[in-house]
Amino acid sequence: MKINTRYHQQGMSTLGAVVLLLLATFFLTIVFKVGPMYLDNFAVKGSFDGLAKENVRDMTDSEIKRKMDSYFIVNNVRNFSAKEVVIKRERTKIVVSHDYETRANFMGNLDVVAVFSNKYDSSEH
Repeated sequence: MKINTRYHQQGMSTLGAVVLLLLATFFLTIVFKVGPMYLDNFAVKGSFDGLAKENVRDMTDSEIKRKMDSYFIVNNVRNFSAKEVVIKRERTKIVVSHDYETRANFMGNLDVVAVFSNKYDSSEH
């Protein structure tokens, strides 16, 4: 009795392996293009969180911006400077914020755009 080995073989075909490789490459490209944007924003958020340890009410706007610049330098944030940080002083609080978008080329003429918003409110701390 001859067993038909075609139905008993297991494993992945060449086409299946190529499709799997293409999918893995696609998702790894996403991770390597989008990941750094989120890592930079994590450092920016840490800079805003660092203001909670400072006495912001006694600082001038330029002192706050210098402090933010030093946080950016230490954390290797190079996409923007503290000049872009917006400081609003109200009677009972100081709000330091920065809304920005960052763009990374994905492939060809296709870009990935991420929008971030970071804020420090002195009344919450």
